[in-house]
Amino acid sequence: MTECQFFLQSVNRKVSVAIRKSMSEMTALRESVKKAKKIAIIGGGFIGAEFADELSKASDVEVHLIEIMPKLLYNAFDDEFCDEIAQVLNKLGIKIHTSHSVFSIDGSNSAESVTLDNGENIPADMVLVSIGAKPAGKIAEEAGLRIVESGSIWVDDYMRTSEENIFAVGDCAVKRDFFTRKAAPVWLASTATAEARNAGTNIFGIRVLHQIQGTIAAFSTQIGGVSFASAGMTCRTSKKEGFRIVTATATAPDRHPGMLPGARELKVKLVFADRSGILLGGQISGGPSVGDLINVIALAVQKKVTVREMDMMQIATHPLLTSAPTVHPLVDAAHRALAIMRTNNK
Repeated sequence: MTECQFFLQSVNRKVSVAIRKSMSEMTALRESVKKAKKIAIIGGGFIGAEFADELSKASDVEVHLIEIMPKLLYNAFDDEFCDEIAQVLNKLGIKIHTSHSVFSIDGSNSAESVTLDNGENIPADMVLVSIGAKPAGKIAEEAGLRIVESGSIWVDDYMRTSEENIFAVGDCAVKRDFFTRKAAPVWLASTATAEARNAGTNIFGIRVLHQIQGTIAAFSTQIGGVSFASAGMTCRTSKKEGFRIVTATATAPDRHPGMLPGARELKVKLVFADRSGILLGGQISGGPSVGDLINVIALAVQKKVTVREMDMMQIATHPLLTSAPTVHPLVDAAHRALAIMRTNNK
């Protein structure tokens, strides 16, 4: 089972709002977008930011991106990466409205404007909604399966529901944080496929113990030609959960020497537990290599790799493919964090 449903909370809808997910409806939406001149996007997470990026490619469209949190992609990145994303979108002409919610979607027969909680009215002949989702567990509830407070279907470590012969994976199944085991609303295709492999392996009897210990929330995206990725804890989530951390950031060209054609700056930030030195998370921005490098960090988080192990990590490098081995930001960030730990322990 892999299903979720979308919702609008506390929004006064004076016109009907259609929530589309099927391919045919998305194709129709694409045609409608081509006719729009002023578009308001509600929600500045991954989907909202990616939509804004794509829509900005039409030179005659005015795009507004509205986010209730203080920064875009606030739950996935620390401030410096959120600010970098906002800068990229600003250069594309996107008008960003953070720390504001939508009071109403206004219009007669169709959307004409959006009113924010501060009274500001934004003209819009199309409104796109990307404010999250909630699990669609009605069929499971009717079948007598256990549903938790979030509306997700309860599952154990092997994706079994309260009825041991029924398995649930994907958006409808409860997600638990890798570090805290708290419920985590992280609905990703990559997480769903890992859960499916877990369920498939154990469906005829438990064969692999504790294959998935929780979601590490591994994300990647590309906005305005710049790649961004995150996995595990950020400084913000670490502070929220009471984790004592050491963090360090390193930058270097993603080719060497940096004057090579196509070279991009690669920035890596790593977050470690301050006493054990275990890697808790990482964030990256730069060129296309970001998409693969974040998976190295994701695996390191899951395997509880330490700062010393990362500092001594052996890596493959090539002038046309990677940063120089002497300044590779993944190793360099770990080295800098280790230096901070040594200073703190004196």
